Amino acid sequence: MDRGRGCDGFVDAVVLGAWASSGRKYGRETRSAHRRIMCEVYSPPRVTAELKKGRHPHFVPGFAFDLIVNDPDDGQPWDSLVKGKREKARAKLNKQKPYMFIGSPACTAFSTWMYLNEKKSKEVAAIKRAKIRAIRHIDFVIELYYDQLGGGRYFLHEHPEHATSWQLSQMKILMEAEGVATVGGDRCQFGAEH
Repeated sequence: MDRGRGCDGFVDAVVLGAWASSGRKYGRETRSAHRRIMCEVYSPPRVTAELKKGRHPHFVPGFAFDLIVNDPDDGQPWDSLVKGKREKARAKLNKQKPYMFIGSPACTAFSTWMYLNEKKSKEVAAIKRAKIRAIRHIDFVIELYYDQLGGGRYFLHEHPEHATSWQLSQMKILMEAEGVATVGGDRCQFGAEH
C-alpha cells in the first residue's frame, strides 16, 4: 500500500525500479519474473503504458481500467459503479492473474481539503453523494485486492497519506490482513506535484 503524499509518478518509479533489476546477482529472479503481468485500476495507463515501451522486459502490461478510459467493446467508461463493468473487470483480473495489481481510486472525496470544506459547504448533499460514490469505488478495489491476496499475488493501493479513506473500517481491516504492509513515501522527490 502506498500512503504517499502527492500525485502520479511515484508508482512508476518505485514499482518498476524495484522489480526490474537485471543484475547478475538477481539473474534467477529476473528470469522467473520475465512474464509477470502488471495491471492497474482507477488509473489511466501509466505503469502499463511505461511497460509497453519495452524498457522493462521482465514485466508484461495487463489491463488498465479508469473512469476516463473507455471499454473498447462498448465505448463506455470503466465505471465500477456499473455492475457489468465490475463483473468484466473481475473476470479480466481472474484471467490475467497479475503479479502486481495497482489501485489508484480517486482521492478527491477523501482529501483533507474536502474534509474541511464539508464542514462549511452549502452543498452538503452533493458532497455526501460524492463521498458515497467514492466509498463504493474503494469497496470494489478492496474486493480485487482480496482476490490478489487469495491468489498469493501482490497489490499496491495508492492514496495520499492524509486521505480520510485510510480511516474507513474496510480499509483498516485490509491493512491488518496477513501479508499487507503500509509504506509511506514523499512523491515530490519523484517529480510529483500537488
